[in-house]
Amino acid sequence: MQVESNEWLNNRFWRQLSALMAILLTFAGCSADPAHHSATTSTSGDVHLYDARPLDDLETDSDNVQVTLTDKLAPPQAALPVYFGEADAFGSEDDTTPVAALPVIALHLGDQWKAVPVTGPGLTDAGWKYVGSGPAAHEVWGVLDTTAGDDQPDFVIAHSTDGALTFTLKEFHKPCRLAEVSDFSMSRAGHGEVTLSLDTDCGSNKAGLYHYETIDHGKTWSRIPRYEPDAMVRAETVPDDEQPQPGDKPVWTLYVRRSPTVAGSEVIRIAGSCAKKPGSSGYARTGVGKIANSK
Repeated sequence: MQVESNEWLNNRFWRQLSALMAILLTFAGCSADPAHHSATTSTSGDVHLYDARPLDDLETDSDNVQVTLTDKLAPPQAALPVYFGEADAFGSEDDTTPVAALPVIALHLGDQWKAVPVTGPGLTDAGWKYVGSGPAAHEVWGVLDTTAGDDQPDFVIAHSTDGALTFTLKEFHKPCRLAEVSDFSMSRAGHGEVTLSLDTDCGSNKAGLYHYETIDHGKTWSRIPRYEPDAMVRAETVPDDEQPQPGDKPVWTLYVRRSPTVAGSEVIRIAGSCAKKPGSSGYARTGVGKIANSK
């Protein structure tokens, strides 16, 4: 990646966001994905931290773009404190789900934030799904996958060997666009894997886990992922509009207290907390009970 001017970088960013926000949200079904793809990989470019520009360049010109930082690495893991996140675009100020996303790597220098966008093949509406350091000194790994808009058919691995100053990007093709990055690991011996989770059958691809593997420290990866059956379905993430709000009452908390055994049984007393009565200054005891467990 060549060093770019502020104006060119800013214009490119907003052209991309404008185009992405113009796309109506549609949810791709399994039938839209071909029966099976081999997992091809390609190097899609480098990202240099010295290309970072003032974060205001990413946040101005729109009231509906929010930069959220999700991960941080500090020395000695990284050469200097480095933040990872994304610039999310929302359809309106009341929306809680972004319609477009752009991953960024950020720095906090004095009283100024700077960031470099992470762009290229496989990074449409992507965000950081994993960031970690190791196994070697100054080595950093990251995995990016869809976080906004339509599910995408590719994901990207970012790798640095100089403490997050420079990242090399590798693009991977998913077995199905509905598969999501769920885990990453790398041993000191250079054996590693990226795991994708597919919650439902997609053409000839069965629901389960798909592992992309390397045995040479990530220099090469398996072209076809290793399949592992999995009958579990991951719980949904709780959206912002369903989170408890300040002042919500009553709150019920259970405290468990064990008492000495009595006649061969262990008695566990379950006592409820005190909750404030709505509209009053008094408190009511919420409940008490006991359970006898025979040994």
